[in-house]
Amino acid sequence: ESAFPSEILKDFLFLGSYDNASRSELLKTIGISHILNTVPLCQNLYRNSFTYHCLQDDKTLQFDDAIQFLEQCERDKARVLVHCMSGKSRCVSCICSSLLDEVQRLATCTMFSVGERTEATSATG
Repeated sequence: ESAFPSEILKDFLFLGSYDNASRSELLKTIGISHILNTVPLCQNLYRNSFTYHCLQDDKTLQFDDAIQFLEQCERDKARVLVHCMSGKSRCVSCICSSLLDEVQRLATCTMFSVGERTEATSATG
C-alpha cells in the first residue's frame, strides 16, 4: 500500500485508503480540501481541516450521492480524496461511476450537437 494517494484526474481527483485519509499533513501538502469517505464505519478524523462527505449505507454504494459531491467539488475547483479502507474496492467503484456518468453526459451532448448540425444542414441545403 502506498503512503500517497493516487492522482486519478490532474489537480482534482485522488484515490486512497483510510491510511491515506488519516495523514492530515500529507493531504494538506498535496492540496486536498475535500474528502469523500465511502465507508460509514471509518471516522472523519479532521472535520476542522477538511470538508467531508460520508456515504451513509454500509451495504450498498450510493453512487448518485457520491457523484453529486464530486461534481460540486469539480465546480468549486477543489482537490478531493475518495477513500475506503484499503483503497481498492468501494472508492474505486465510486470513481468509476463518476467517470462513466461524465462520459455519458458528454456522449449525450455530442449526439445532441450532431443532431442540431444535421437539422441545420438539412434546412439550408
